[in-house]
Amino acid sequence: MLLSIIPLQATARQPLAPFGLSWGMSQKQIESAGVNLEKVEEGIFSAKSMPQNMEWADSYALMIDPALGLVRVIAYSTDILNDAQGQMGRRVYFKLKSELQKQMVLIYSEEKDAGTPGITPPPGQPFYACLEAGPCGTWYSNFVKEDVNAQIILEALDSNAGFISVIYENSGLVRKIQK
Repeated sequence: MLLSIIPLQATARQPLAPFGLSWGMSQKQIESAGVNLEKVEEGIFSAKSMPQNMEWADSYALMIDPALGLVRVIAYSTDILNDAQGQMGRRVYFKLKSELQKQMVLIYSEEKDAGTPGITPPPGQPFYACLEAGPCGTWYSNFVKEDVNAQIILEALDSNAGFISVIYENSGLVRKIQK
């Protein structure tokens, strides 16, 4: 499994954007770049590929504001199956975290598992079951560069499987939406 983060790309008017996209792109511009968008709900779209794909990504979600264009992109990993103790999920998480740290500034990180002092799941409880129930805390890292935030999250699907999401957001554009 190749684990690479696509380098962020800056334009003259916007900070860095992932996957060969630019912040502020309209739905039409994104589709013209070769992305097949499926509407999920107003302003939310899904896609199976981007102009520059992440090898480990299975699908993407895009938030496109009618006035401001692209403001958020989420890459979802393929399901990490048959990984009851979370070894593969944690390995992928730390690899992606390391790659993002080369591009952005880490501002917050929390990784807790059964080996963390004070966090003890019931004996024999699988990692993802513990993660889902809460005693194993959260696996989350937040990064920032210019007006772009990025988060990596390791989540449970069931007691033997999980997935990772990497969320990129142009916080400057999101603040405009929230006003």
